[in-house]
Amino acid sequence: MPTAIKLEVRDQDASGILISLSDLLDRMDLAEVSFWRTREVDLGGGFLVGTTVLEFEAMTRNDRGHVMSHDELLQLARADVQVLDGTFEAFSSSGRLLFTLLCFDSTLWEISVEPEHSALAFQLISRGAIRC
Repeated sequence: MPTAIKLEVRDQDASGILISLSDLLDRMDLAEVSFWRTREVDLGGGFLVGTTVLEFEAMTRNDRGHVMSHDELLQLARADVQVLDGTFEAFSSSGRLLFTLLCFDSTLWEISVEPEHSALAFQLISRGAIRC
């Protein structure tokens, strides 16, 4: 069975510059994404509409994670919060896993692209969004 293609996005000069979820998503083609599953998310400060930061974090800490629509995740990405750590799995409308975003300490994101979606990995590299 083919393994996922793994790419890293990190601050350019290792100076600890935070990389926001919004910045990352803005560089990606999300046309196929229908919904997201979030797991073990830690957020730094800020404000969310409809829930508190602590309530949202708690929802991501169960065995199934927290499922969100694509629009809900975009709203989270543009909210007044910083993703510190967490896992974000993108799914198609048929339930196929497209890719996974893993955040580590706000300065490093790992993108695991499923082999059948390798065009997304190539697109990210060719746009300069990802350094390999």
